[in-house]
Amino acid sequence: MNYVDDGYVVDDLIVMAREAEGEPISVQWIPRKSYESTIFSKRVRKSIAINQDWLPKHLASHGVDESIITEMRTDISLTPSHQIWVKAYLKDNRGKEYEAYVSY
Repeated sequence: MNYVDDGYVVDDLIVMAREAEGEPISVQWIPRKSYESTIFSKRVRKSIAINQDWLPKHLASHGVDESIITEMRTDISLTPSHQIWVKAYLKDNRGKEYEAYVSY
């Protein structure tokens, strides 16, 4: 999710995270969810749709069988110190959970 319709998607997500005041903004990748009528901007919705379509090809290019992933999402939130945290979350078919964090 980077540059769509003459703007950076991350800029829209940062504004949303600040307005949410600590509540996470989540994008559910697996299972796939529709974001057509949500609080996300048109730019973010378009980016999500593009990346949802691309995800199976991306996983396959890394030798990952999509059927072993039961849940995959990205959470964006504002910390009490006003940093933006991004959490990538994945759960496999054995119930094992994986998390990775990035601060922005």
